Amino acid sequence: MPDTSSVDYLIVGGGIAGTTAADGIRKKADGRVMIVTDEPHPLYSRVRLPDYVAGQIPRERVFMKDEGWYRERNIQLVRERSVVRLSPADRSVQLSDGSTVRYGTLLLAMGGAARRLSCEGADWSGVHYLRTIDDADRIRAAIPASSRAVVIGGGFIGLELARCFAQHGRETTLVLMEPWFWPHLLDQESGAMIERTLRDHGIDVRYSEQLQSIRNDGSFGHAVMAGGRSFACDILGVGIGISTLHPFVKDAGLDIRKGIVTDEHFRASAPSVFAAGDVAEFFDLTRGRSNQIGNWSNAMEQGKVAGLNMAGEQTPYRFVSNYVITVFGLAIGFAGDPTAQPATEIIKRGSPESGSYTRIFVRDGVINGATVLNAPKDNVTIGQLIKQAIRVDHARAQLADPAFDLKSLLQANGNP
Repeated sequence: MPDTSSVDYLIVGGGIAGTTAADGIRKKADGRVMIVTDEPHPLYSRVRLPDYVAGQIPRERVFMKDEGWYRERNIQLVRERSVVRLSPADRSVQLSDGSTVRYGTLLLAMGGAARRLSCEGADWSGVHYLRTIDDADRIRAAIPASSRAVVIGGGFIGLELARCFAQHGRETTLVLMEPWFWPHLLDQESGAMIERTLRDHGIDVRYSEQLQSIRNDGSFGHAVMAGGRSFACDILGVGIGISTLHPFVKDAGLDIRKGIVTDEHFRASAPSVFAAGDVAEFFDLTRGRSNQIGNWSNAMEQGKVAGLNMAGEQTPYRFVSNYVITVFGLAIGFAGDPTAQPATEIIKRGSPESGSYTRIFVRDGVINGATVLNAPKDNVTIGQLIKQAIRVDHARAQLADPAFDLKSLLQANGNP
């Protein structure tokens, strides 16, 4: 007969959101805390995986926790198990080994699964994804025998994979469906800055291409596009986004859209169920609407707030997203809400030609977001201006002047 156990706090997902939540719960409450993860490892940094693949750091530096950390906090880590059924009505989950865990309070923090190719030839052994450290190990093992790489997808993971292959000296082609990098967030000039950086490091960038199939003879392959063009490779990286609606969630009766719908406290629609990290479509108080953000810093902060609220607090989430990726020395940053909503004014600061280019999004007299290329100080200061909702009606001309110190707007409002 399958085992049944009971815990006060059950966390599904051993990544940064789930582990941060467990730590927060343990600091605030007694009771049994269990983390269930489908991976065999304790917490590691997904954002360090590209550096490991590129050979810039050793494998051990990817890990953030060891076995002792969980023991010291009396947090039970159940590894290599996944949830196959969730029943909010009787507060239980069934695991892949047939056992059942009953919970007092549940946090869903599974993160996302890498989207898989569905085209002909997608099962070729030369195809690689980068989501877990095991994925990274497989790529590291495959690189020495490779000479030509193709990467499908121009998001963060696609960029990082292209960088990794190029840094290992492999001839690399990066293929995007879009007409430039992140057209929903960046203008064409920003996209061109990224392209120039990649081309300067030997990466061939191709736009508006749709992968149709992969032909291979075992060790060598061709990525064939819908228009008939093909790109030869012996290793093919894929970065086409993640899927956050895990199968058991769809059958659990929770409110879902692109993610699990929660309020600003990360409470889901079922009693005693919370969600945080990539899987959560939370009510974002800073934007006044639902939002789903898939990056490391947000997952960590969401886990922190969710853990506090699971332990009995009533803390709303008010975090201004601020994320930076650096590719071959080009810092690409996003702060707040960098989308052009109705009545958004976009103020351009610097220029692509100068090598530093910021676009500031202003609505109703305050900054709501920004895209920041090669101006990391701007990124930090703009995040503070967004968080404090400092009015900038009077400073439009100064915002556009790269010589103007944005910190003076903070200082004018009593901030050091």
